[in-house]
Amino acid sequence: MATLSCLSDDLLVKILSFLPTKVAVSTSILSKQWKFLWMWLPKLDYLDYRDITNSCTSKSTLVRYRDFIDKYLPLHRALVIESLRLIFTLNSVQPEDIKPWAAIAVSRCVRELSISYYSLHYKSVALLPCSLYTCKSLVTLKLEGKKILVDVPQMVFLPLLKNLELEDVTYANEDSLKLLVSSCPVLEDLSIERYGEANVGAIVVISSSLQRFYLSMYNTWSSDGFLIDTPSLKYFKVVDWGDSISWLTTHMPELEEADINGLDIEDILKSITTVKRLSLDTFFSFQEESVDSVGIAFNQLEHLKLHVANDNWSMLLVPLLKYSPKLRVLNLHTDVYGTYGEYYEQGSIDQSSVPKCLCDSLETFEFSGYIGTPEERDFLTFILKNVRPLKSLSISSKYIFDHLYKEERKKPFVKAQRQAQQPDAGSLFDWCGRRQSSAIPTTGDELNTFWFSFSSLCRFISEEADISLWLKNEKSTEMLLKSITTVKRLSVRVRFNSEEVNVYSDGIVFRQLENLKLYKCSENWSNLLVQLLKDSPNLQILNLLVDDFIHCYGYYDPLSSRSNQGFVPKCLLNSLETFKFEGYNSDEQEDRDFLSFFFKHACCLKSTSVVHM
Repeated sequence: MATLSCLSDDLLVKILSFLPTKVAVSTSILSKQWKFLWMWLPKLDYLDYRDITNSCTSKSTLVRYRDFIDKYLPLHRALVIESLRLIFTLNSVQPEDIKPWAAIAVSRCVRELSISYYSLHYKSVALLPCSLYTCKSLVTLKLEGKKILVDVPQMVFLPLLKNLELEDVTYANEDSLKLLVSSCPVLEDLSIERYGEANVGAIVVISSSLQRFYLSMYNTWSSDGFLIDTPSLKYFKVVDWGDSISWLTTHMPELEEADINGLDIEDILKSITTVKRLSLDTFFSFQEESVDSVGIAFNQLEHLKLHVANDNWSMLLVPLLKYSPKLRVLNLHTDVYGTYGEYYEQGSIDQSSVPKCLCDSLETFEFSGYIGTPEERDFLTFILKNVRPLKSLSISSKYIFDHLYKEERKKPFVKAQRQAQQPDAGSLFDWCGRRQSSAIPTTGDELNTFWFSFSSLCRFISEEADISLWLKNEKSTEMLLKSITTVKRLSVRVRFNSEEVNVYSDGIVFRQLENLKLYKCSENWSNLLVQLLKDSPNLQILNLLVDDFIHCYGYYDPLSSRSNQGFVPKCLLNSLETFKFEGYNSDEQEDRDFLSFFFKHACCLKSTSVVHM
């Protein structure tokens, strides 16, 4: 019988490389063969927070840990160290230890080097060896911690460095960052993060090869601003929630995607006009002509995501729509509670000037965080009135999702959604609103107007629909169903007046419907199901489920149930092949009556599954 000892040392080292370094070292006690195997590992991880347990953080333990690294790292036998991670957060090593250990890694042709050093115990900084800045093998360099001093010599040159991460480090002088970045001829990924004030003035990043750039500043950074010159950049993300500073960025002709988070974004927007995907997270400062007058055109923009946290966000969004003629997808998320300022209704949305993208290209609109403010209603009116090619609409209220499954709603609400299962599936519709004066209207003349717009949008839905309705208004249900009669796949979760035999009027026929999923949400649910079966002559698949979050209320009347009235839907006789009932309850008479009716008349079944709850 073969054992591990029969394997070659090379294969055993390969096996050990998949283990944490601490575990690999512990195998040295197994036998003489294993004693030094771990010293051939091409990857080493020294992470004191993981290697030293919380119960063993005594001074002597920390000293032994430091002494172990100091003794065995110079003796490591691997000719090439593929990866070395030195992560110290427990005051286990001293700042002066970092320099010789990094130098050893450089001498072993290290390809990936990560150094993270945080210490409140030592006041001195951790220096890096000069040889690090001329390492010919280094591909990835990650430095983290205020105690790490980046002191770049004039002779710096890193010919293979592609990935550089600098998180909260200290720079020796004004030119350190600029010199380091510009001396990496094949640099592709750059990440700079800062949590507090920096010890340098202007932040200068100049690179002709850089393709992805992540820049994050929290609190304050530098009053001298930023200079970004990266002509090959394809992805740019900036997080700047500090003091307002100046940006000087050259044109980025290759830029495809940008993610901008901050207060002052106008200067950045001017330099990223070639993007196809743009995400903005901003606290927009209202100035009546600050956005529209600039006229920044995004002629290639196809996907826009906007997250705002104050009123008058439409003053930013509408001009963006105006200058994005090819926009196809719009995601809007608001965290507005009407407490940050007055909404300027006059002149905020020019209803007479319709952006070209609404007429020609916008296919998907998702609005989350809706609470029914005047600005939100104005913008929705503007969109619903003017959009033409829309195929996907999603509007969700933060109140609904926060409380929907926590407690029964005291106020009824409407939700309708459709979710595509395949990329080429038709369109989706997702609506959430509250039945109150501050939200979308749901009664009277306003209701007719709203559902008219709603129905005009639903004409685009041709493949699949997922509809959830908790609004006790059969007219609204009927108008919605009339709008989606061409669907092939339909999911229905409806709470309705359980005393009504007909949930909707006769004459609504789903001739293309092949797959139906229905959730039991009300007593007499079988009335709705049998009615849908009657109006779906080509149905092939039926899934019946129990909604775990919605309890059925009301009284089931066997005499008025459609299951007991003798009518047999055409699909049961000719087309229905698959039936699944998940959550069957034999104690419920309605469940028993429907199954009896169904199996009595279903003639074409090939697959059946009934799961008792």
